[in-house]
Amino acid sequence: MMRWINRLFGGWKQSTDHPKGHVWIADVSIAGLQHYRGNDLAELIKEDDTLELIQQPDNPHDSHAIMVMWHHNKIGYVPRALAREISRQMAAGTKITATIIELKPVRYGRKWIKIRLEATAST
Repeated sequence: MMRWINRLFGGWKQSTDHPKGHVWIADVSIAGLQHYRGNDLAELIKEDDTLELIQQPDNPHDSHAIMVMWHHNKIGYVPRALAREISRQMAAGTKITATIIELKPVRYGRKWIKIRLEATAST
């Protein structure tokens, strides 16, 4: 598992502020909030909320797309730049978790939601 993280990001870190056995992958903004329920639900969403990641191999725009869900509501996607490799790892059985780490208002009434993606380290 570490090899793909090295290829993707040039390194990895296991930080003490993350649960033991979790490996940091990336901190990224959710893509497409304005197209889904992200903006509608922004007032209810809180930092440290856990999100569900769902692969979407039948997505007509990107067969590696990964939906980001909050309480069974689609709020956006993992950015395309990361989705291909993360989708492959999920298909191979690697558990990838997503947690909200930052919420910011943006111009024109849109929210910006930043998430932390982590992989469960294999033992």
